[in-house]
Amino acid sequence: MVDCITADEELWGVDLSALPTFAEAVTKQLSHILTNGIDAALASMLESMPDGAS
Repeated sequence: MVDCITADEELWGVDLSALPTFAEAVTKQLSHILTNGIDAALASMLESMPDGAS
């Protein structure tokens, strides 16, 4: 599913699947959301950001 959506140039204006590791990162984050819920996934992502990035 992620590969199909990220490759949709009509949707994004560019084939995002061509970016190295992009689809892999999206798949990982989607899995985290589905497993732990959006609140936990967002909290985890914010905690992993460098200081001052949020």
